[in-house]
Amino acid sequence: MTIARDRLKLRDFTPLEHEFDAAQKLGELTGRFAIDDVGSIVKLYIRDKLTDGHTDLVLALPNLQFYSSANYPASASGISDCGMARIISHPSLVDVLYQGNERLTGSFFDALRPNSHIKRIGVPYCPIDDAGISLAGGCSLTHLSIRGSFVSDDSVDTLCSMRSLMQIHVKETRITRNGLVRLRESLPGCWIDMLDRPDGG
Repeated sequence: MTIARDRLKLRDFTPLEHEFDAAQKLGELTGRFAIDDVGSIVKLYIRDKLTDGHTDLVLALPNLQFYSSANYPASASGISDCGMARIISHPSLVDVLYQGNERLTGSFFDALRPNSHIKRIGVPYCPIDDAGISLAGGCSLTHLSIRGSFVSDDSVDTLCSMRSLMQIHVKETRITRNGLVRLRESLPGCWIDMLDRPDGG
């Protein structure tokens, strides 16, 4: 995908007919889009204006692969766990990022299924807790960011059960040095930010 097709405003391209209504309404939420070679929307960037009532618009984009929202600063704006569960049920979505949403506790992880296409979930600075992350046990995620969450050593066994993990961000959580050692022993091939980039951002 070329940069010229990334982070477009709605006025910068003409959506495909079957995506037009959803794109128009998402554009009103100041959404940005990336399109593929045939003009289908494959990435959606939106701030904190997307609510549970808008999730049907996301699901109406059949080729969507990447969804990103961010609350700056962290706030209770945006979708709830129920809305997030609907979004990660999208059959073609691979990568989901939602930063700083104070409504997300992690109960949406229950929507992950063994055959889910979702490979990357980033929920930094969201109040994900041990009960929420426990619902993701054994999932096939390759990348997970729970930086700035409430996750503690009580979740290490769950994280260790994610055998496909290649990268995990756990800075600013309640996971201790002992928990990190257990993670490294169970997931020796996984990049762990607190061990592999302790002084970085």
